Amino acid sequence: MNNKLYEARNSELNPAEAALLWRFTQAYRPHDKAPTPGELRAQGLERIDPETVMDTVREQFEEETGVEVR
Repeated sequence: MNNKLYEARNSELNPAEAALLWRFTQAYRPHDKAPTPGELRAQGLERIDPETVMDTVREQFEEETGVEVR
């Protein structure tokens, strides 16, 4: 863990500073172990061809938001 980030854990930040640093602090938080491919298949998930990942993300975004991205 980054010691400077750890030492700043009790610092008072204004909302703008906190928003800027949020992604960085989330990157240093403890993470769960990544599921194995077998565990993902057991959840009903299927492998996606890497060349079509962006198409899949775009389709899901459009379904959820109703905003067309083309």
